Amino acid sequence: MAAIPRRQHRVLQLAAAPRPLAASPPAARRYLLALSDGTRLKLGVLATSLNHLVTGGALRRGTVLHVLDFSNGLIQNNRR
Repeated sequence: MAAIPRRQHRVLQLAAAPRPLAASPPAARRYLLALSDGTRLKLGVLATSLNHLVTGGALRRGTVLHVLDFSNGLIQNNRR
């Protein structure tokens, strides 16, 4: 029997340009992402280890992402 993956991989599109979170210091800037699966819109925060994708211009409005791993948490007292 084949193993069931821990999570399904998801294909999402950036619905808006990544925005820096106001409370994050420049050295550890956090970016807020508006992600859409074509039906729903969800907000997420990019891992700081991937900030180079924003600063290098690879992540911008309309970018299609194949998300391999993610975690759920709270952003501004809302589950994301």
